[in-house]
Amino acid sequence: MGEIYSRAQEVIAWLGPAAEDSDLAVDWIVQFGTRSYNLGIGMTPELRLRHLLSRFEDNKALPSDDLTSFLRELNAQLFTTDPTSSMRLCEALSKILKRPYWGRIWVVQEVVSARTIIFMCGKARITETAMHHALRLLRNFRHYVTTMRVSLNVRQPVMEPSIIHVDTQDPINLLKTRRAAASLPLIHLLRTHRKFYASDPRDKVFALLGLASDAETLGIRVDYHQTFEQVFTAVAEKLLLNGFVEVLSLTDSETSQHALPSWVPDWPHDNRRMPLQQRGLDRSARIHTSCLQPPYAAGRTNAASHIKFKPIEITAPLLGVKGRLIGEILDVGAVWKAGGVSQWLDDLERLSYQVYIDLGASDQRLHALYRTSVADQQIRDGSSKPRLSEVKLQKILQYLASKDLKSMEIDHLIEDGLGHYYQQLHDIAISRRPLLVSGKYMGIGPSEAEAGDIIYTLYGSDVPHLFRSIPGNSRCFQLIGEVYIHGAMDHTWDDKAFMNTITVL
Repeated sequence: MGEIYSRAQEVIAWLGPAAEDSDLAVDWIVQFGTRSYNLGIGMTPELRLRHLLSRFEDNKALPSDDLTSFLRELNAQLFTTDPTSSMRLCEALSKILKRPYWGRIWVVQEVVSARTIIFMCGKARITETAMHHALRLLRNFRHYVTTMRVSLNVRQPVMEPSIIHVDTQDPINLLKTRRAAASLPLIHLLRTHRKFYASDPRDKVFALLGLASDAETLGIRVDYHQTFEQVFTAVAEKLLLNGFVEVLSLTDSETSQHALPSWVPDWPHDNRRMPLQQRGLDRSARIHTSCLQPPYAAGRTNAASHIKFKPIEITAPLLGVKGRLIGEILDVGAVWKAGGVSQWLDDLERLSYQVYIDLGASDQRLHALYRTSVADQQIRDGSSKPRLSEVKLQKILQYLASKDLKSMEIDHLIEDGLGHYYQQLHDIAISRRPLLVSGKYMGIGPSEAEAGDIIYTLYGSDVPHLFRSIPGNSRCFQLIGEVYIHGAMDHTWDDKAFMNTITVL
């Protein structure tokens, strides 16, 4: 099918018939997407929407009157002081972006392979350029509202529908894959389109193989004679043997609905928690390449990963992997609950006192506490997902060091300019809990983590992982998930480093 799409002069992407105010949504997408493109919004750092909106609200000069007029209209349409005036538009936008088209896995091949693509809803047409820039506008305006707007009282329920509820993730990911300068590796495609739907679970892999730059290298073939358990296990094996140890960070034992080994991702089911690292494009290179962000190096090495398989039966091979023990979990904090920033920070503070007992280590303790609270990273900045900078850490310390964390409220953070810090904390904390680890470590890990679980840094992995002994089989472990351990995220091994081989079922 990909070859057919690539030969077509134009591909029509059919979103469905006109319904539920779709004409209103299409008119907005065409008008504002086209104007955004013509004004160059997002094409240079100075023209990033968040930067422009901040200047607009502070009544600072903008590069042109056209930009000022555009931002005034955008603000009035999507987020006015009277939210009811924007409800109809936001509802229409939300519904058109939730249409089944945007979530079908086979659509990825259609969109990526097409020479030219036109989106149609009823009789209305949307160019790729208008759609791309309108989606970026919606995403970035929503982000600005949720992290910067003091007027948004996050303790109160936001009127629905509003810009807060317009989800652009799947459509944006679809166009990102299309607009990538070169073909992307399979792991990037699997991660980017994990939420997309397939009536046959095997198609979560097979629909992407024809687009993957490394399909031949991996040696994965479309074979519908295999069960989906066999397909998923084989894909995990091939990826691991080719150095993609991040596969182990994409599992979720609580949501998996199939009889898979604990180290094999169940691709049809999305993780409850955001992985510590995201796949992004390194745009600094002449040819954009896929990379993991932010950069960690807990067990990184230049040598090939020491991974081997000991199959005991064809549907459930064991994974033997070399690693170094970090420690055992001694204590845990509460699992994150929506809005529970005070509980999250208070638990981390309690555990930090057990790690940094020396009263003279106050600065170290505070640095560890606040870096751990966000897994030592900050929100995405353009094409990069950086570690938490010293400048931003000092801003956090300046505000929070003297505060009573037990009474911390979300809107206090936003009002004091820490909206970005809260957004990162919220994203990383979902389905996780604070940890105290033997060897004087603190960190955050899966919500299932409990005292007695052990943490290993695996050879070749960017992040540590959490394991649990399998009852009745002391030689085998279950993979629970990845963890952030403060002080253990940056380490380059040499081949002489002492390692154990652990067997994962």
